[in-house]
Amino acid sequence: MQTLRFDRGIDGIPGFRNLAELTGHTLPDAPSAGDLDDIYDAWGKGKLFGDNTQQMIDEFDLGDVIPHQQVLDLLVGTLTLDKIPLRTLKQPVLHVHGSADVLLTGGTANLMQRRLDLLQSCRGRSVNVGKIYVLASSTRRCSTDTEVGHALVKRLKAKNGLYPTEIEFYQALLKQHKLDPRSNPPVEFQPGGTSLEPMLQEFAMRYRCENSVGLFVPCSANSLYVALMVLRIMHATHPTFGTTGGNLWFAQERIDLATTQDAYDRPAKYQRPLNVFSGLIRLAIELHKLQQSGLLV
Repeated sequence: MQTLRFDRGIDGIPGFRNLAELTGHTLPDAPSAGDLDDIYDAWGKGKLFGDNTQQMIDEFDLGDVIPHQQVLDLLVGTLTLDKIPLRTLKQPVLHVHGSADVLLTGGTANLMQRRLDLLQSCRGRSVNVGKIYVLASSTRRCSTDTEVGHALVKRLKAKNGLYPTEIEFYQALLKQHKLDPRSNPPVEFQPGGTSLEPMLQEFAMRYRCENSVGLFVPCSANSLYVALMVLRIMHATHPTFGTTGGNLWFAQERIDLATTQDAYDRPAKYQRPLNVFSGLIRLAIELHKLQQSGLLV
């Protein structure tokens, strides 16, 4: 099985050009960020993962809710990392030397749950946590079809009469693990809108790199691009970040793809394959931007 590579840029993503062809695009030999944005637009830019699933099925004749086998093969080959899940941009590592701060980002309830689960599995074993920063929306509510069945979402809805916002969900979720602003490690919440990049830019402006050896970013299966966006934005604000004055570590969860209808109907436990495409395109865009910044050769 192929593994995701970081040293070959866009062509390091197996099958990405085939993915582009599904949207009716042919990438030039040296694609620009604009070329990739066009493909991302074709899948539904700015939408939550899964919002545009049926549209893509209809428009690109991808079959029923379970995609064709070649699409599954593409996704499995693309998203599987090496057996050691913790890594820097360049290589897998066994553990972080020193205390690293953690950056948790928003998303659907299941994705936020899975990121925290991944953090808990790495915490104390491969990552010594200094402080946990939470960047999530204070306006988007966890009310999509994959979220309303989440046990914690249902409890918060019954208690408050409204579905929780992302930041409210994270607050309740972390509280279950006895993590809050006064805990050890402490948690700092940064509420924001629905766009991650402005939240990261604000975070980068306030963050003091000298307080830890770097940042650790837990990534759900289809959000590996978030770690690369963090690196790009931190480097733009702190030019030595990612080189000599601070590093970035990330880990990607290992989760099975939904290959049956039963698995497809259990989004907390299985990754819906078609929902991965937006994240895959974003990953290619971030790899391209890292190349342009000189952080990825």
